Amino acid sequence: MKKLITLSLVGILVVWNLYLTVKLNKLEKIDKETTTDTIITNNVVNSYTTNITNVIKNASSKVVSIQIEHNNQTTYATGAIIRYQEDKAYILTNQHVIENANSITVTFDNGANLQAEVVGYDIYSDIALLQVETTFKVTPFNIGNSSLIKKGEYIVSIGSPISNKYMQTALVGNVSGINRTFDLDLDLDGQLDYQLHMLQTNLLLNEGDSGGPIINLAGELIGINSFRLVGEHVVGLSFAMPINEVKVIVDELMSFGEVKRANLNISAKALVDMTNYQKSYLNISLDNVEGLYINKVSNINSPLKSGMILLTINNTKVNSVADLKVELYKYETGDVVEMEVLHNETVEKVSVELE
Repeated sequence: MKKLITLSLVGILVVWNLYLTVKLNKLEKIDKETTTDTIITNNVVNSYTTNITNVIKNASSKVVSIQIEHNNQTTYATGAIIRYQEDKAYILTNQHVIENANSITVTFDNGANLQAEVVGYDIYSDIALLQVETTFKVTPFNIGNSSLIKKGEYIVSIGSPISNKYMQTALVGNVSGINRTFDLDLDLDGQLDYQLHMLQTNLLLNEGDSGGPIINLAGELIGINSFRLVGEHVVGLSFAMPINEVKVIVDELMSFGEVKRANLNISAKALVDMTNYQKSYLNISLDNVEGLYINKVSNINSPLKSGMILLTINNTKVNSVADLKVELYKYETGDVVEMEVLHNETVEKVSVELE
C-alpha cells in the first residue's frame, strides 16, 4: 500500500514538473515575442521621429521670416526660398501680406536681415515673389510634385508666428484633403472671379505663418500656406496652394512681373445668377440656367457678339465667370479655342483667338 502511495506521489510530481516546464517555456517565448515587438515598434517610432527632425533641420535654412512695414504698422509672414542665381535669392510668400508694403525685410536662418524687392504678385492665387541680394550663398528648396500628394500624408511646415521672436517654429501634420475649391469675388460685384484648387491640412497656423512652406518627408516643397478658417468650433482647417500651380505662376512672375492670363475681353453674367425678370427682359428661357450671357464684347472683330450665351470652351462647360477664367487660364494669348454659343435659339460653334 505504501509502495502504491509512493509511486502515485512520484507520478504526480513528474506530471507537475512537466507542466511547469511547458508553462515556463511558453512564458519565455511570449516574453521574447513581446520584447521583439517592442523593439520593432520603438525602431519604427525612432525612425519616423528621426526622419521628421532631419527634414526640419535641412529645411530651416531655406525658410525666412518676413517683416512688413505699412503705415507705421509692422506685420510678419514667412517665405520659402525657391531659387538662387547671380547672388539673388528668390522667395515665395503670400500676396496679401506684402500688399501696399512700404518696406520688406527678410531675416534668414543665419540671422542676416536684408531688404527685399517685389518681383511680382498674383491676386488670384495669393502668391508673391520677392528678390533679395545676398553676400552669402543660400540653398533653395527642391521642388516636389503636388499631383502625387495623398490624403493622410505626413507634412512639415516652418513659420514665424506673431513675430521674429518665434521664427523657425516647426509644425507637423497631415494632408487632410486634396483639390478643395474656393470661389473668389475679388471686386465684390457679386460675381465669382476665379476658383482656387487647394490643399487642406490640419496644421495649426498662426498669424505670421502665411506664405510658409508645406514640405513632404522627402524634404521637397509641395505647397505654400495661404490661410486658415477661423470660428468658435473650427480647429485645424488650413489651406495651401499646390506647388504645381505655383510653379507656373513663378515662371510668369520671373518673366513679366505679373501673370498674363488669356482673356476674351467680354463682359458676361451667369444665367444661374439671373432673376426671372432679367431673363424675361433679355428673352431668355426661364428654365435656362447654363452658360454666360454676353453683355458686351470689346473687340469688334470677335465672332462673339452681345446677346449670345456662351456654353462651352473646348467642350468644357462654363456656367460662371469663375469657370470662364479658370478655363482660359489653361491657354496663352494667341491660342485659338472652339466655343459653343446659343444664338437666336440655335447652338453655334465659333473659333476665337484669345487676347
